[in-house]
Amino acid sequence: DRNSELEISSIGDVNGDGYDDIGIGVPDLNGGSAGDGGIIIVNGRGTGAASAIVGTSGNDVLTDGGASGISLRGGAGNDIFNISNTNFLGIDGGGGSNDMLRISGGTSLDFTAINYERVSGIEELIMSGTGNTVTLTLENLFNLLKTSDGGILKVSGATGNTLNINIATPDALLIPSEIEAALETMSGGTATTGTSGSYNTFQIGGYQLLIENTVNVVGV
Repeated sequence: DRNSELEISSIGDVNGDGYDDIGIGVPDLNGGSAGDGGIIIVNGRGTGAASAIVGTSGNDVLTDGGASGISLRGGAGNDIFNISNTNFLGIDGGGGSNDMLRISGGTSLDFTAINYERVSGIEELIMSGTGNTVTLTLENLFNLLKTSDGGILKVSGATGNTLNINIATPDALLIPSEIEAALETMSGGTATTGTSGSYNTFQIGGYQLLIENTVNVVGV
């Protein structure tokens, strides 16, 4: 009976997360009369993820909930990723143009011990509230710049938040010219500094890093 068959088809990337999805046509989905069918959408995902939180085509807030070993993947919208640890499998901002990685609650996160490619597609790193510390390598910064929409990364936070950058010569407080020099050493190119509102800007090649001037920047 044709009315009792399931039809399964690839329907492309419906939620905009970079993976093709599957549509399952179900006859009499709601238990009604013949022809009262519907479609069940199964979102695709990469292999090897034990637990994945996946965004939709809208603007979503994805939170790790304090768990370890999970994957957070945004969809086509502008998403916010709330993280409390670096024990994740991966974070991918998806197809949005203003995806934010947010740290709050006086959290200290060290990204230097993880593969820098595990975080991508993020346009803004936000330290919400005060007392937060984020530690990045220059490789972390460049990977975030390269995978962001438009090659732009903002680091934002109020006074009382700290961005540690792992560099060859530690310094208790990095001034813009020292950050510029570190970027040039890493890339082999020429960087220029400037300001945009409350942000110090660093232009190198086709990329732009913006660090809010209220954030303490330390060389470690």
